[in-house]
This record gives sequence, structure tokens and C-alpha cells, in this order.
Amino acid sequence: MKELYRIYSTFFRPFWLKVALIVLLAAVSSLAPFLFGYLGRTMVDRVLQIQVAGAAAAAASSSSPKPFEERLRLLYILTAVLVGCRLLLAGTQALYTYQMRTLAFDVIYRIRHLMHDKLQRLQVAYFDRNLTGKIMARMLDDVGTMNHSVSTVFVPAITALATLGIGIGILFWIDAGLAVLALATLPFTIMAYQLFIPRIRRIQEHVREKNSRLYGLVGDALNGIRVVKCFVQEPEERARFLRLMVERLRLLRRYVTLDATLAALSGLAGSVGLALILYLGPLRVQSGALSVGDLLYFYSAAGLLYPPMAVLLELNVQVQVVVVSARKVFEILDHEVTIRDRPDAKDLHPSTGWVVFAGVWFRYFGGNRDALRNVTFEVPPCSRIALVGATGSGKSTIAHLLVRFYDPTAGSILLDMNDVRDLKLSSLRRHIRIVAQEPILFSGTLADIIRYGQPEATDEDVERAARTAQIHDYIQSLPEGYRSEVGEKGVTLSGGQRQRLAFAMALVTNPTVLILDDSMSALDAETAAQLEDAMESMMRGRTVFIITHRLSTAMRADEILVLHRGRLVEQGDHAYLMAKGGHYARLFSAQAQAMGVAPVPGAAS
Repeated sequence: MKELYRIYSTFFRPFWLKVALIVLLAAVSSLAPFLFGYLGRTMVDRVLQIQVAGAAAAAASSSSPKPFEERLRLLYILTAVLVGCRLLLAGTQALYTYQMRTLAFDVIYRIRHLMHDKLQRLQVAYFDRNLTGKIMARMLDDVGTMNHSVSTVFVPAITALATLGIGIGILFWIDAGLAVLALATLPFTIMAYQLFIPRIRRIQEHVREKNSRLYGLVGDALNGIRVVKCFVQEPEERARFLRLMVERLRLLRRYVTLDATLAALSGLAGSVGLALILYLGPLRVQSGALSVGDLLYFYSAAGLLYPPMAVLLELNVQVQVVVVSARKVFEILDHEVTIRDRPDAKDLHPSTGWVVFAGVWFRYFGGNRDALRNVTFEVPPCSRIALVGATGSGKSTIAHLLVRFYDPTAGSILLDMNDVRDLKLSSLRRHIRIVAQEPILFSGTLADIIRYGQPEATDEDVERAARTAQIHDYIQSLPEGYRSEVGEKGVTLSGGQRQRLAFAMALVTNPTVLILDDSMSALDAETAAQLEDAMESMMRGRTVFIITHRLSTAMRADEILVLHRGRLVEQGDHAYLMAKGGHYARLFSAQAQAMGVAPVPGAAS
């Protein structure tokens, strides 16, 4: 019940007025069949005046039959009431259907809005631990299940409860003793459902888990389709998909078996109850305790009760599906946002780009060692700093901490002598831009892609950034220029063009700090050389961090930070580090020899 209440309070309460109207309309719709039954009772007892032999004598002694004219007048009235009720019911049901469907739209809009908003606020570490396919399963599959539940679970439950409440009241009003017997089989049905519910819930949890794995499997295969084809792994991908589908199919068959069994039990209970009425009802009429109209009304009212009873018991099964899906949704909504603005966070405007790392330690979630260990350095404004070291030495981690994708385990990171945790995230990230090794480009026009981080940028701003990044000439060569569409992830562009476009995206925001995260390592030497001029233009007047494996690029920096297993082991310019003959000199000599260049004199061996 707590989970159902939370579903209501989180997703339905904002639309309480519409929910109340639906409840009212459901009650009116539920009352209509009983009203029609009452009209039939009146028709039998007062218009047709049908009586059985045993009850006729008692009726004759108490009252005389009504004259034909009076019964005919009552027939006209009943006919008019019936037509009026039918018209009212048609309007009620139309309004009920409209409100029910719009409520489903409103609720699902709210769920997806809350989930998307939460995903945008969650820290990068959350996405490190959760596959994209799993998150997509929450957004699409589980939310879709809850969308289906609005029209197949919650609203039918309202109608069924209203029908049961009205119907049980009518049964006891007509004949309390017969009503008790008619409902006597209900507890046994409830017990049977309670026996099956835990098994059904476990099956649904397994089905949801299989769905998440399917989304992840398909997403990975589509994102890496070139790798799949290159390694000729299509048969293996098909086999993995088929195995998951077969496992899911087996679970669904078990679910259908349990569901069918419960439906059969419910139908059996209804049949036993109606059989009791058919046997005992005529005896009550024979004794004069009931009229023929009363018995027919009682029988029709009882018949109207068993379907909603079955619906409620069946909904008990469906609710388990909803609860399992809701738990998955709440897993996202309840996840703690750890990278967020402090209550007293402030804006930073303007910024000079003065960066300080003071005794910074950091370990990734689930990591078995620290990615950074007591890293301390200072970067004056408008400096060019190169970060070098082996893969996994902590170079990119420094960039991610500076932009607050993560917070350090210990120590402080300062921007213009302000701890980055004391700055508003929007303000901090407005001053810092990262150009990654594999830039992510969203689909859209070239102009839209460039102004992604600065939607208010003018066409002149976009063109200026493109010229600086040396991609303007290529864009102008296209038939539609800046309005040319780019496919998903920029698949229609070459590697160098995607990199230039990423540079333009960063430049249009005019950042104070620019981080080039191995942004040219995936390019060939000729393309990289062409981009060197563009980089020179971009770096002027900015603090620049150059994360690179190419020491020929690092040697042009004002200062080089050498990282090894998370520690800052050396610091200085190229000449100083080569003269020192330490870790950097060994790396430089090894790279020079690999490229066929003579070893550098004085470098340590």
C-alpha cells in the first residue's frame, strides 16, 4: 500500500481535480446498470404484476391489482426514464473516456519530465555505473508499463470499487440473508489470489530485468555495429539476443499460466454464488419474502458484482507489474545528486583562468586504487599546460575534476582562488570547455551544432568560431552551407572535420579555460599538423590544458606536468625536464626512437 500511495502522491496528486471527476463519473456509470435493473423490477412487479402461486394469495389479501390505465401510465414513465438514463449514460461515458485518456497523458508526461530532469541533474558517476540501455529501459519500458496502467489498472479499479459498493448495498437492501450467501465464496477466491501474488511479483521483476538487458544488448550492438561487422560477430550477437528473448518468453508463459488459473478460480466462485441464488431465491419468492421483481433484480445485481470482483482480483496481479515498474522509476528519482550547487554557491564573472590544485586525491567509485594521489600545482592565467603520462596516469581525471564531473576525495581545486565547489555549476562550466578525443556531435544543422552550448549566439558568432577552427571554408563548400544537416554523431564528417567542429563548439562560448583532452591523437599526422594552426588561434588569451600522448605537442607548452600512477612526478618546461633526465626525458626519447628520430642527447636511458 505504501508503494501505491507513493505512486498516487508523486504522479497523480497534481491532477487530483481530474481524478475526483473521474471517480464521480465512474460512480455514475457504475450506478446505471443497477438503475436499469430497478426499472426492470418495477416493470415486473407494478406493470406486469407477475406473481407465483404461493405469493399470489398473500398479495391478493393485502392489495388489489392496479387498473390497466394506471399501469400503462407507469409504463410510459418507465420508458421515458429509461431513454433519459441512456442519454445521460452516453454523455457520462464519453466524458469519462476523455478524462481517463487525458489523465493518462498528463501522468506519463509528468513521469517522463521528472525522470528526464533527474537524469540531467545526476552526476557523471551515475552513468559510469549504469548502462545506457538500462536507463532507456526505465524511460521507455517501465514508464510505458505505468502509462498502460492508468487505463488498465487505476481507472478500472475505481469503476470496479464503485460497482461493488453500490451492488453490495443493493443486495443487502433487497435481502440481507441471501446477500450473505451470494458473497460467501469471495473469501476463498481472495485466499487463492494471495497465494499466487508473490510468485507473480517475482516473475515480473525477472521480466523487467530481462527487458533492461535486452535494451542494453541492442544498444551496444547498434552503437558498435562497425565493430560487430569487422569481427564477423553477427551470428554471436543474434545468438545472445535469441537467448535473452527465449528466457523472457519462458517467464511470460509462466505469468500467463498463473493469470489464467486465477481467472478460472474467479469464474468458479462467481458460478457457485449465482447457483446459490438460483436455488434459494425461488424458495424466498414462494414463501412471500421476495417478489418476482425483487428476485430478478437481486439476480441481475449479483451478476453485476462478480465481474468487478474478478477485475479487482485480476488488478491485484496487474498492480504487481505496476509496482515493479514504479520501483525502477523511483530508483532513478530517489538517487542522490552528489554534484550540485551548495546553498550559498555564487557566480564567477568574469574569470581570469587562474587554476590551483591543492593536495587533490580522488578515487573512482568501485576503483581499487586512487586515480590521483596528493596532486598539487598552480596554473597562472593564460598559460598553456601540457599533461603527459601513460594511459591511466590521471590526466583526464584532472580535467573531469576541474569541470566538476566528480568531486575530489580530498583536497581543493580553485578557480580564481574560489573553490569550485563554492561556485554554481552553470557558472563554473560556462568558463570551462573540454574538446575530447572523440567529440560527441548531436544531429542537426552545422549552425545548430556549433551554437549548442550558446543557443543565443548570432550567425556572426557562429561563423567567427568556425573561421577560427578552420572549418568555415568546408561549410561554405556545402550546398546548404551552415544549414546543412549532419547525421547522428557526425557520421557524414571526417575525423578532422568533426574535431574542427568540436573546436568551433567550444570557441563560440568564449571559454576562459580550454581543455584539449587528447583531441588530436586519433588523427593522422597531416590532419593534426593542419589543426595546429587552428589550435594556436584558439589558445590565445586563454588558460589551456593540453592532455596529449604526443610529446612533440607538449614541448610547445609553457609548462609540462608529468603524471605517473596518479602522482605528479615532474613539472617544468621541455628544456628543464629534458635536462633533468627523468621520467619525461625517458618518455620523449622512447617516442623519438619509435618515430625513427635520433635519441635526444642527455636524456636518461
